[in-house]
Amino acid sequence: MDMKWHPDHFTCDLCGKPLAGQTFVKRGGKPVCKVCNEKVKAKERQDALDSCERCKKPIPSTQLLRLHGQKFHAHHFTCPACKQTLTPACKEYEGKLYCLPDFEKITTRVCFACRRPIQGRSVTAMGKQYHPEHFVCSRCEKPFERSIYWEYEGKPYCEFHYHELTGDVCGHCHDPVTGKVVTALGRKWCELHFICMGCHGSLSEGKAQFLEVDTKPMCKRCFEALSFDVRKNLTKYFEIEKKLAAAAAKS
Repeated sequence: MDMKWHPDHFTCDLCGKPLAGQTFVKRGGKPVCKVCNEKVKAKERQDALDSCERCKKPIPSTQLLRLHGQKFHAHHFTCPACKQTLTPACKEYEGKLYCLPDFEKITTRVCFACRRPIQGRSVTAMGKQYHPEHFVCSRCEKPFERSIYWEYEGKPYCEFHYHELTGDVCGHCHDPVTGKVVTALGRKWCELHFICMGCHGSLSEGKAQFLEVDTKPMCKRCFEALSFDVRKNLTKYFEIEKKLAAAAAKS
């Protein structure tokens, strides 16, 4: 060391252990015992292994962030949601790093109907997730039989209300139209159910003549069988309806 020491002052610069008569190493111009020297060398090797890919400086264990097989200081990254500096506890989602609270917000399944977190079983439909008890018809709010539903404008409906919304409910039986569809009086009808409200004769043939009475079809024979006053009042009603419809069309 090219220096002189009192025997009791010649100690390891790191641990203070006496070095008189002991093997030591000169480190930074000061004596260090063999044990401390090995510890320093091990730390230097580890620091070299844990150097940051971005700044090339050693990474303390409290700041070590492993990403895609590489090591970084966590403080080089910020959460894209809250803009806060990240810690090693951050999580990756879809190629981005998030702080733990925002990661949990993003990855927690949320029921589309009640907007609350989903724990346990869920139903996935139309690209959304629901609590099983909340996946119901958007009109009557009843569960779907056999898990069958109909989608209309991004919402689930039971069979009846789907056909009601799309105009496919029979004007007579009020069930979804089956078989050949008859379109008349601004509504749709099952072929077998498009009948005269008076005699119940079929009106589904193209040549059948009928009039609308109380939103339902009536054949010409039954209409003419009505009393003169009733037919007169109905005729006046039809004329008023036509005028109102024409006025609405112009506006």
